[in-house]
Amino acid sequence: MCKACAPALVAWLPFLANAQAVAPDPDAIIVTATRHKEMLNDVPLAVAAVPGEALVRHGIARLDQLAAAVPGFTYQSTSFDTPVFAIRGIGFYDYSIGSTPTVGLYLDEAPIPYAQEARGLLLDLDRLEVLKGPQGSLFGQGTTGGVVNAIPARPTDTPAAGARIGFGRFAAIEAEAFLSGPIAPGLKARVAVRREYRGDWQHPWLPNDARFGQQSGAGTGARRFTTARAVIDWRPVDRLAVTATLHGWRDGSDLPAFHYAAFAPNTAENALNTRTYAALATLAPMPHDARLAGWDAGADLARHDRFALASLRATLTLTKDVELIAIGAVSRYRERSRTDLDGTAYADLFSSRIGHIDSLSQELRLSGGTGPLRWTLGGLYARDRTREEQHNLSGGGTSNAVGPFLVSGVVQRSRQTISTRAAFASADLPLLAAVALHGSLRYTRQDRDFAGCLADDGDGSLATAIAAVFGVAATPGGCVTQTSPGVLPPIVDGRLDQHNLSFRTSVDWKPRPDALLYVAVAKGYKPGSFAVVPALFAAQFDPVTQESVLAAEGGARFGLFGRRLRLDLSAFHYAYRNKQLMGTVLLPPFGPLPQLVNIPRSTVDGAEASLVLRPGSRFTLSGGITYVASRVDRDPPMPVDAYGVPTSFIGDSFPNTPRWQGVAEALWRRPLGRVALVLAADVTARSGTYGIFGANPELRMPGYALLDLRAALEAPDGRWRAELWGRNVANRFYYLSLAHNGDAIVGQPGMPATWGITLEWRR
Repeated sequence: MCKACAPALVAWLPFLANAQAVAPDPDAIIVTATRHKEMLNDVPLAVAAVPGEALVRHGIARLDQLAAAVPGFTYQSTSFDTPVFAIRGIGFYDYSIGSTPTVGLYLDEAPIPYAQEARGLLLDLDRLEVLKGPQGSLFGQGTTGGVVNAIPARPTDTPAAGARIGFGRFAAIEAEAFLSGPIAPGLKARVAVRREYRGDWQHPWLPNDARFGQQSGAGTGARRFTTARAVIDWRPVDRLAVTATLHGWRDGSDLPAFHYAAFAPNTAENALNTRTYAALATLAPMPHDARLAGWDAGADLARHDRFALASLRATLTLTKDVELIAIGAVSRYRERSRTDLDGTAYADLFSSRIGHIDSLSQELRLSGGTGPLRWTLGGLYARDRTREEQHNLSGGGTSNAVGPFLVSGVVQRSRQTISTRAAFASADLPLLAAVALHGSLRYTRQDRDFAGCLADDGDGSLATAIAAVFGVAATPGGCVTQTSPGVLPPIVDGRLDQHNLSFRTSVDWKPRPDALLYVAVAKGYKPGSFAVVPALFAAQFDPVTQESVLAAEGGARFGLFGRRLRLDLSAFHYAYRNKQLMGTVLLPPFGPLPQLVNIPRSTVDGAEASLVLRPGSRFTLSGGITYVASRVDRDPPMPVDAYGVPTSFIGDSFPNTPRWQGVAEALWRRPLGRVALVLAADVTARSGTYGIFGANPELRMPGYALLDLRAALEAPDGRWRAELWGRNVANRFYYLSLAHNGDAIVGQPGMPATWGITLEWRR
């Protein structure tokens, strides 16, 4: 037997009898939003810190549900269910896998570079920190919108364990468990795993799709998702602390099927597309039932995606006041997915995608204090490699003709290598007893290499059409993108080199311990990128340049009436330059197609307010509201709407940016002998917004309000809990996205009413 392990084994002996869980005090939350540990009430910026237990109680297991807890945070789905996260209207809609998001994603400060890799991030958390506004001087790259930093629950000094299982509508089963404690002297670990299962919840609307071969028993929407995480803390000597994190997931769920809203042909009726007009022009919009969707008969929409991340964080104490911190991470993402984009069983537009992402990053920083001055110096290196191949099958679309030839499908190929180097510094200096000055700078250089093309899908239909119309030697399976008329290289290469200097400065005043007032100015950048589009000419691959946001903000944070009332207020103004958006361009002979565009000038103005009110020991009322007014001030060159019609965007708001958004929770807790009764109601609401860029009435998503209810019995010491819950109990119909795909206006509806029971045990 290992003698050194004996103390750890002894520590586990009283586990079954004595250990218990303790809920965190919301007024004592420690955050690392400024890369230092601070009380939440002392942080001079707009930050929402949500304890892990609060996420569990609200039923928030995925980032796309986070709007129910964080005002100003929005989510939108794209064609391949690539998530688009936005904060205060700052987001980036692009379905390709190699596009850097505007909201930085981190697991304990280790970067998760791309939004589709963030599935499973909310497993077994201590807390989730959401920083609002440009944060590029403090965190990595591309953070014009903000930062989401998930802090995992740490290994415990004494043995601990817990399990949770839930049963819900649509045969849903969600099970989660963790085990934590010491392994050997100076070594402890925590392991958590979660499995989500759900049956089909979407079914076809046969009045539309029966004539295209769809069957009444068909269904889709199943969920098969597993995520796991291991956190290992090792302290070999007093001066050195090492944390290793292994995180990964596997997703075999169905991609969401779309809800058919309207026929929207790309080209006028002619001899080549009359079949499509005959099939789709007579279809009726689906009723507002979230369970209705359309997809090709017999199509398998199950994805085969997986992700793995390994990070190592080492903190070496050099002196009493100085630490050297190194954070290294490697990750790998693999995707194989299929989606029916047109919302019908007619073969209008069906796509599949194979994608690879490999990333590594290394950050090294020196942090310390000299007298009243607190400072940080550091550097970052990151390298990403992405590869994507998207097959679009359009056997019956109105725009699948090249000249007199019909094309059955195309392939969009791309690969990118992105190298990022950065140097940064920050300082916090108390000026007076209650006034402090904060500043940070980061210089970033990014080099992006691109190679890609539009290719024939192997059957020769596109190659034959291109060869005949343009007189080039196109071959089946080969690229057809021309660098100039008549010149057809095997691949199109591109390069984009960028650099920028982001900064943040703020002054705060603490008139008393439970009050803070601050003003801040910050500038952030998001790197440019290459568009993945069906490009007949290489110019269509021209990248969008980096965008920048200059943000001014003022805020106040108060605790009043003996901290029975906690109030946060802020107001902000963003001046945007070269905002990147998924717009539309006319690409003959295919008609209007999506392409990335830069909006030269735009602005965002807004305000936020949140409160927590505890009038007594049994009742808590909390909520928040965000107002965001976004506006385009200058048009890009040759603007066109989603149908390819010339237009002007001046005065339009950003897509998926509701002007009003709010959340509220009422919670009542009463002891009943040896148990406690908990009743809660949650409301999430937002005003209407447009699904994609341009104020097209057919693409406007109406506002909505969702009501969730919970009732639970729990042990006062937190050892067990039994909860009945209902989400969207009013069965409100609403869209998560609305877009022009193929020849149709289609939306992705949110989940209908669901209900269930969750049982939880902790020791």
